Amino acid sequence: MRLFKRNPAKQLVKNGDVEGLLALATSDDEATKAAALNALPILIEAMSPEQRATVHDLVRSGLAEANCDVRAQALFALWETEGGDAIDPMIEGLRDPDAGVRTMVAAMLGAGDPTVACDPLIATLSDEAPVVRQMAVESLATLGDPRAEAPLNKLASDDPDGMVRKAARNALTQLGTG
Repeated sequence: MRLFKRNPAKQLVKNGDVEGLLALATSDDEATKAAALNALPILIEAMSPEQRATVHDLVRSGLAEANCDVRAQALFALWETEGGDAIDPMIEGLRDPDAGVRTMVAAMLGAGDPTVACDPLIATLSDEAPVVRQMAVESLATLGDPRAEAPLNKLASDDPDGMVRKAARNALTQLGTG
């Protein structure tokens, strides 16, 4: 008896099977679809222009899925395959109903362009979920944009969650103002 379910996407990546991975990304099984979306960026360089267009369509359709894991992996694939061209869907991802998706997006934006990521991350500092606020704080510290200083100061003293306050103080230190 197997303790862990096999990940067919992993095997397709190992074999370089682009078509198989694209087919897997259309699966009715949400876990399979999420795994395939997560794996698509690994093979993007080996894809033809037509296959890349298919990836674009699959990823964009994944953003509207009901399953939060599929949406999260679609956002990940979008970020990995389109980078800065994906900023609008990423910002929309900060408003996803699932805190896990919002947290992941906040983390990815921390590796983005501060000129476009800073303001949406500052807005995320008022998210209802402490884990999302904390990730937004950490991403703002990574971006190093001075526009984050005042909102981080407010969070460092006023946030109801102790871990978020601590993260904000650490971020201010990282920014050289704490």
